[in-house]
Amino acid sequence: MCGAEVRDITHITPIIAGTSGGAAIIGVVVRVWMSGADFWLDDAMCVLALAFAIPMAVLEFLMSSLGFGKDIWTLTPAQIYRIVQYTWLTEIFWFVSIGATKLAFLFLYLRVFPRQRLRRTVHVLIGLGTLSVVIFTVIVTVNCLPVTYIWTSWDGTHSGKCINLNSFVWAHAIIDIAFDCIIFAVPIPELIKLNMSMKKRLMIISMFSVGGLGTIVSVLRLRSLLAFANSTNPTWDNCPTAYCARASFNKLGSRSRSGTGASMGGIRKTVDTNFTVATVEDDEHELFDTKRNTVTGASTTENDVLEVVKYANERNLPFLAVNNAHGAIITTGKVKLGIMIWMRKLSSIRIAEDGRSATFGGGILDKAVTDGLWAAGKQTVTGGCECVSMIGPGLGGGHGLLQARHGLISDQFISLRMVLADGTVQIVDHRHELWWAVRGAGHNFGIVTSITARIYDIERPRWALRNFTFTGDKLETLYERINEHLLVNGTQPVDLFHYSVLTKIAAVDAKKPAILFYILQEDTETVDEKYTTPFLALGPDTTFASSGDYRALPEWIGWGNSAPTCQHSGLANTRFPIELQTYNLTAQRRAYDLLSSSLNEIPAFNRSLVVLEGYSQQGVKSFPSEDSAYPFRGSNLLVAPIIRWVEGSEQLAGTAVRLGEALRDIFHESSGFKQKRAYVNYAFGTESKKEMYGDEAWRQKKLSVLKRKYDPRGQFSFYAPIA
Repeated sequence: MCGAEVRDITHITPIIAGTSGGAAIIGVVVRVWMSGADFWLDDAMCVLALAFAIPMAVLEFLMSSLGFGKDIWTLTPAQIYRIVQYTWLTEIFWFVSIGATKLAFLFLYLRVFPRQRLRRTVHVLIGLGTLSVVIFTVIVTVNCLPVTYIWTSWDGTHSGKCINLNSFVWAHAIIDIAFDCIIFAVPIPELIKLNMSMKKRLMIISMFSVGGLGTIVSVLRLRSLLAFANSTNPTWDNCPTAYCARASFNKLGSRSRSGTGASMGGIRKTVDTNFTVATVEDDEHELFDTKRNTVTGASTTENDVLEVVKYANERNLPFLAVNNAHGAIITTGKVKLGIMIWMRKLSSIRIAEDGRSATFGGGILDKAVTDGLWAAGKQTVTGGCECVSMIGPGLGGGHGLLQARHGLISDQFISLRMVLADGTVQIVDHRHELWWAVRGAGHNFGIVTSITARIYDIERPRWALRNFTFTGDKLETLYERINEHLLVNGTQPVDLFHYSVLTKIAAVDAKKPAILFYILQEDTETVDEKYTTPFLALGPDTTFASSGDYRALPEWIGWGNSAPTCQHSGLANTRFPIELQTYNLTAQRRAYDLLSSSLNEIPAFNRSLVVLEGYSQQGVKSFPSEDSAYPFRGSNLLVAPIIRWVEGSEQLAGTAVRLGEALRDIFHESSGFKQKRAYVNYAFGTESKKEMYGDEAWRQKKLSVLKRKYDPRGQFSFYAPIA
């Protein structure tokens, strides 16, 4: 234009793109480097966003060199063609980048918030977010037909059709802002419940909501769009829109995983940088206690555990160490507004030079123990379930498939490193006053960060299986023959394990529970006929035989990692354990009939079952009962009604408890024991101290004295408490 001022701000876009883009690259690289083996979908989304943002920044540099930031009348037609073409490409990259950034935040929520209701919301948002990215990217890519008309339409010499691009951009901006607001709001109900001052809660919320700055930028961007439709000078007028788009994308740099650390304030200053934190409302006990809100942290070192305990003590916060939830006891639901210490990262194995012992991290699971030792030609006693920790059950005694040879899990302990209630780390071995207590009631005295335990050469690697399925009319004869042929004079042969389950199997009987029965024998390829013949003579509905090494046992009996037992199925599981000496046929029938009628009356309980475990006891009974807090070395059988239903009904929860207790009472009435004997690792939480830890007066007194001395404030009183 004649006499018009020559305006040039082409240098602004490269400066903004270079500085903000550089910060984003550094942020993502640091994020990926720190994630290490924990790299997950939120990290992947950040990498994806950056991958599309880098070419967008390059195009913005090229646009500026062509004159984006000058008045359009100062540019040549060739420059305008290129600028419009590059603008179209940057919009494609921008839609993918901004969408991936939002998805990164949503996947971060899945990483740190376990509560199922929130996770369902996040999954829906992820679906909607992904769909919107696809739709908007496709629309902007082909907003004109032919596509070349996108950058040639301005000259008036080409023909084609286009959508109303300004309306489209407005629609996306509004949806973008609304979606950001929803993402901002999702975690607030979880964060606001933290047990700390309002000032600290607001600080934490601000950390999670830092992406809200991008929302503000998006709002400001709308103002720039007002001039978009009728602009006669787009290479000048649309520079503010480009700045806002770049700033909006660079929300990515602030949505770092490390932001979650703010929810533990002072702990971050003293624990390992890999200690991650989240607020949760624990769904495992939700039906019984709907207000159990906690902060959860994943420890990677013993020092992490120690500092969290100190932190909790200073602020009078309850805390609970968790491995992989081997129990479903309701007393853990009393941890409200506290800290849950996730131990799974403490999963090391170190075998001693003499090959007679190994040191295990406090969070190691059974399968890792078995596989790690097996590779070295060793084994030790663990629980049978692959997804359960070794140490958690061991603190309550701990039954295992090798106990006939070596005793309980706790009988293998040589020493334990424990964080005690006073915030000190002590080595507990045979010289320590707590040595007796930690082998049977250990949950009440501290957090075990590692143990040293006995290990053994693999002398009998091979095992054989024979399983049978029976209909309910065979029940009395089946258990009579187990008493006669397996529990001979109350003693099962050292190389055997038997196991049975009462549960509904539609293919066997649509109306009544079937009976699954397993015999496992050590050091053979086929279970001895003297054990199988009496049961084959009963006429089982089905039977099956197999053989393999010791590592196959969990999968055979439904305790492997792939089995429903180890899956998060959304089912509530309430267990009511009782220990027996032998099978009482009248009690077996009464329990079967009650289970059968209950499953028919309440279809929601159809996946419930009664588990009957028959471990050989020679190794267990070789240790004096008075030498540890585990009280039931004389019991032959472990029975547990397990009532299962889909979570969500308080009424069903109450009915489940009544049914489970009624089934347990039936077994107890015929047990011959005055006091119920409840295996503490299966306990439901309504059991008395005597029922879990033995009714001898000296046992109860000794536990009480030690509890008062080592945990006077009751910090370790959330799993089967003795006080």
